[in-house]
Amino acid sequence: MKIRPLCGKLLLRVPEQEEKTVGGIIVAPGKLREGGREAFIEALPNDYGGSLKVGDRVLMPPFAGAEVRINGALMVFVKEEMLLVAFE
Repeated sequence: MKIRPLCGKLLLRVPEQEEKTVGGIIVAPGKLREGGREAFIEALPNDYGGSLKVGDRVLMPPFAGAEVRINGALMVFVKEEMLLVAFE
């Protein structure tokens, strides 16, 4: 299934991996991190003219966008202005 975000939003995939804190506490996958969440661009709108491309790794604020599950993967719809940084 091909997905095309509307209204200028980007579709980001949030990697789900079990994490452990220094004290050994396991943090559930997809939970919010202090400072931001790392994600990968999964789809762009047709009229997108920015510098990002599918597959780019980005950092977004903890409460940015609308979370959904698509084919079992945690995805977030977010406007480009909400992204904090793009890793190169």
